[in-house]
Amino acid sequence: MEKQEVQEVIDNFELKNSQNFERVSKENPALYDALIGALNFLSRKYGTQGEIVVAEPIIAEPKPEIQPVAEETAIVVEEAPEIVQSEESISEEDLKEAIKSLKPLAEFDDDIKIELKRLQDQLKALKKKK
Repeated sequence: MEKQEVQEVIDNFELKNSQNFERVSKENPALYDALIGALNFLSRKYGTQGEIVVAEPIIAEPKPEIQPVAEETAIVVEEAPEIVQSEESISEEDLKEAIKSLKPLAEFDDDIKIELKRLQDQLKALKKKK
């Protein structure tokens, strides 16, 4: 899939779920951060954009049961390189990071479940090649 096609899928997902993003940003800021982080990662790594900005989360006073996101799990957004990567050039580490980012979101969206399964299959195939 070309970077432009990947970006269109990400953009369509964003438009289709914009109301859900707003709701989740208020109800569960940690989940919102994970979602936006995953979209930013996918857009940066495989799409044409450097950052997805859906809506600024409205963060309420944290409840005791909500654990703050650790600094080491924060995703830094950088400009996406203009080089188009083939599936063979995707590293095992990149696949694992994408899978880890998408797992919490898979229960909320069937498209993410499908993408997660595709990435897991790709990781298995990469491991078999080694």
